Amino acid sequence: MIIYNKLSNSLITDIEVHSFLNEAVFPNIAKSDSVYIYSDTYSHLGNFSINGNSFLTSYIDKSELIYMMSQLTCQPYSFDEKKLKNVRCISNVEIKKIFSVPKNLPEKYIRFFIKYKRALYKEKYHLNHLSLYSKPIFNKDKTFAIIQFESNYYGDLLIFKKIKNKWIKIAQENLWIS
Repeated sequence: MIIYNKLSNSLITDIEVHSFLNEAVFPNIAKSDSVYIYSDTYSHLGNFSINGNSFLTSYIDKSELIYMMSQLTCQPYSFDEKKLKNVRCISNVEIKKIFSVPKNLPEKYIRFFIKYKRALYKEKYHLNHLSLYSKPIFNKDKTFAIIQFESNYYGDLLIFKKIKNKWIKIAQENLWIS
């Protein structure tokens, strides 16, 4: 899949998206410690806004942020597990299979049913939760990237900068916490 940016005629390829994730987000993951992420994600970064957001404008020029915002869509995006190093992608279909509650289940059993399903999930995947990453967005020169991360407990906005041909996380802002 190629995403075409109308403002600048630039192309952001799947290769660039997956390469960024491997280099910046998942660089030091051992094969035995695979990360599990949702394969189907969003590309809109939640409530991403540059108006009144001094966090973003203190790192990235406002004109670059406007360019980056032009990449935001409400279209779903699917990560390709084959292109990610030591990352296991789990589809929304699989998640629904694991956590769906039968419609006719009496209310008094729902809590126990969910607890049972979570135990099965933990046994199958050997972890307590999944991570959700948005599709990253890039500036024109592809030297800045923004991505949103969410877990069961919190959500963060991450800013990366390419310095000497290497992606470095330069800032992180908490968006919510449970």
